[in-house]
Amino acid sequence: MPTPDRSFVDQLFWRMIALGMVVAVIVSALCAWRFGYSIALGALLGAASLRVSVVAISRLFQGAAAGNSWSIGWAVVLAMKFLGLAVATWICVMVLEVHVLAFVIGYKMIFPALIWQVKSQPDLDGSGDETDDIESP
Repeated sequence: MPTPDRSFVDQLFWRMIALGMVVAVIVSALCAWRFGYSIALGALLGAASLRVSVVAISRLFQGAAAGNSWSIGWAVVLAMKFLGLAVATWICVMVLEVHVLAFVIGYKMIFPALIWQVKSQPDLDGSGDETDDIESP
């Protein structure tokens, strides 16, 4: 059985971390260290959540396509990821005392990373001739 191509998500993961760290350094230098630190933690937690979700979902679907009954275990891993994410967020906010707004900004660094990833894809930039399959009358 062929494995799905995860290069898009892998690149998205690294872009999310890169953007989060760059924004965190800039904000730390211009505003407050705690705000930048909170953005960095949010970006790292969001990227880790993305990575775990991708692995669990791809293994779940691969196992289901192969007819393996054990693949339901990956659904349990995915559910436990959400519980772990809630605990990690609680630890960041209550124990590490991150700035909540900055933490959310860092966690949502997936949106600018996704825009960057889509814009950098050679197949999606609009330069290709997409009318090759259409015949002229």
